Amino acid sequence: MTNKNEHTLNWYNAIKLHMTLGDQALAFRQVFNQEILENISHYGFIKKKLYDMQVELIREEAREFLDAAYELQEEPEDGKKREDLCKELSDLVFVCYQFAAAFGIDLDRAMTLVFESNMSKLDDNGMPIFREDGKVLKGPNYQKPNLSSCVPATSKDRYDTNGK
Repeated sequence: MTNKNEHTLNWYNAIKLHMTLGDQALAFRQVFNQEILENISHYGFIKKKLYDMQVELIREEAREFLDAAYELQEEPEDGKKREDLCKELSDLVFVCYQFAAAFGIDLDRAMTLVFESNMSKLDDNGMPIFREDGKVLKGPNYQKPNLSSCVPATSKDRYDTNGK
């Protein structure tokens, strides 16, 4: 017989055990019996219902984050609006990690590789190069991240649909 508090304990442990965000996303999907696939596609096809739902969740949370960002911009000293912004930003990151967990993407590793790539944008003197609006530009030593290890390999088994 399953202990009623087992799921709560698992969720609690996900936080207390200092799991990565990717591990937390997998734990969430397991506790809430949400689908976890080994790959984005199978035989060249995407599981459309799951894919569309995950994409829509990201779109919804992105809208909520943008709304909170614009609201805070109007009243930047409002503590409640700052908390709302933080909550919506966290929700957006959460659903991005949920998408990754659903389709076997190692987003933790991808974030590390993108960070390392971004740090390679410095110029030869170790200084950042900025565009007029403050965006950091790629320096001469920039190295694009190789994210191939973060995504499931493409399936070699595909149905031949003859271009259809």
